[in-house]
Amino acid sequence: MSKKEVYESVANSGIGWIDFIFDRTVDFLIFLGNITGLGYEIVNVFILLLIVIMMPISVMINLYLYKKYKNIKNKYI
Repeated sequence: MSKKEVYESVANSGIGWIDFIFDRTVDFLIFLGNITGLGYEIVNVFILLLIVIMMPISVMINLYLYKKYKNIKNKYI
């Protein structure tokens, strides 16, 4: 899919700042796609998968550290 086709498919919301952010994001994804040799869509999927995987891991690490902090705090009170 060319840059023009991507822009024309969904880039005309009528809200200027949303269109600007979308355009810059598509430019960045196309840039990453050209660097890696993958397509724009595949780079987008990889980024979304990383976010979906990293969010639960982050929550679990935060819960673990919170419990550890709570145990240490209770020990010294």
